Amino acid sequence: TIPVKHAYHMQKKAESLGAPVEIVIVKNAGHNWRKVGAPINPSTDEIVERTIHFFVEHEDETDVVEEVNQFPGKKTDFRGFERYEVPTTKGIISVVCPKQAAPGKPWLWRSMFWGNAGAVKPFLAGDLQLLEQGYHVVIVPGNVSGHPKGNESIDAAYHLLTQTYGFSKTLSMASMSRETLALFRWATENPEKVESIYVDNGVCNVHSWPGGKLVPGSHSNGVGSARSWNLLKKTYGFSSDEEALAAKVSPIDLLEPLARAGVPILMRCGTKDTTVPYEENGAILKERFEKLGGDIQIIFEEKDHHPHGLKDPTPVLEFIKKNTNTGK
Repeated sequence: TIPVKHAYHMQKKAESLGAPVEIVIVKNAGHNWRKVGAPINPSTDEIVERTIHFFVEHEDETDVVEEVNQFPGKKTDFRGFERYEVPTTKGIISVVCPKQAAPGKPWLWRSMFWGNAGAVKPFLAGDLQLLEQGYHVVIVPGNVSGHPKGNESIDAAYHLLTQTYGFSKTLSMASMSRETLALFRWATENPEKVESIYVDNGVCNVHSWPGGKLVPGSHSNGVGSARSWNLLKKTYGFSSDEEALAAKVSPIDLLEPLARAGVPILMRCGTKDTTVPYEENGAILKERFEKLGGDIQIIFEEKDHHPHGLKDPTPVLEFIKKNTNTGK
């Protein structure tokens, strides 16, 4: 953001070098689009959209522009792959790029814990192999409590990537732990866009987590999380524990559209998981999904909630690739 007279001066200098320039005059705004007494025009969302389209439109026009990154935004290295922080109309997403995209540009949705060290680090092994095989990995968290408002950020990412960058119009989705709440919230409202779902020790029942034995009436033996339970109630506007327990906001309540669309599910569950007990989560999801005619497989491992990820990710890779339609 710079003063108008400086913008026109820079435009002349750039055009003298053959570089394309577009000036956006923002009304009712000061530095950094700061509002001054009235709504800014164009809006912040419109400015972001115009910026993205400018880079895409001119990426091949001149030698100067050819040096611009594949995506706008900050570029970093992640395990030898390019990672971009890409602006959308609903925030910033991360896109990790293969060295050579596979036909059809298949992609995998990931959420907030992706790339962290420690207990979730093994979960990356499969993703790195998918990157080697030409998949993009896109990190775009929804709402941490699984509220529908979180779908806006995923919708914006989907629209940008499929319409502007030619990504496949169907995608694979994968989650661990509480990320599963956001995954199923978006997937159940967009089943025709989902090729497959992989869940690793996922939260499938809010009675179990974040509710757990801390919440009277939950009928759970899980440890629960008071902080996350209160956040869930606040996010949804529930006035009491009873109201929250009566609501149908868990993945186990959102399965019918996915079963009807034929979306397959693969789950990895720890037999010693006390945070997200299998009996209160994966077992219920499996029973309900199969009753609806859905296709679901469970991989059991003798361990607790952490660490996430299989020692050998081959079954996950085969599942994702088997259900990837490169023609879409």
